[in-house]
Amino acid sequence: MNGTKDIESLLPHRSPFLFVDEVVGAEEKKSVCQKTFNADEFFFKGHFPGNPIVPGVIIAEGMGQSGTAGLAAQGRFAKGTEFFLLEMGKVKFLSPVRPGDTCRYEVEIIEMTHKIIRQKGTTYVNDKAVCEGEWVVYYRQPKPAE
Repeated sequence: MNGTKDIESLLPHRSPFLFVDEVVGAEEKKSVCQKTFNADEFFFKGHFPGNPIVPGVIIAEGMGQSGTAGLAAQGRFAKGTEFFLLEMGKVKFLSPVRPGDTCRYEVEIIEMTHKIIRQKGTTYVNDKAVCEGEWVVYYRQPKPAE
């Protein structure tokens, strides 16, 4: 699957809590997405003044959003599907992400059932790993109209 920048058609998230700008590519078991963190992001005002860095939880959320966006870009979910992050584990923050940095999220599916997706991923800035982890997402597709 080729890329798309129409992320709002793939995910229920909206600004200021949408941390994917583009699905670069998506295959059956792997997706690659990107997000550029601009200097005017809401969290930089307090994290940390004079030395702004992207909070780790935002990077982890971006990985989770990337995993579901990649699957949605392949048409694997009905429009209106909801996604809920259930669990994060083995998360490591390896290097800070700063204003102007572009994160490349590389996500792989470990397991997928009719209700959950278990994934793992690594976030890179300029080909340097800055975060890695595993997570579980619960998804609920809309009920068919009667």
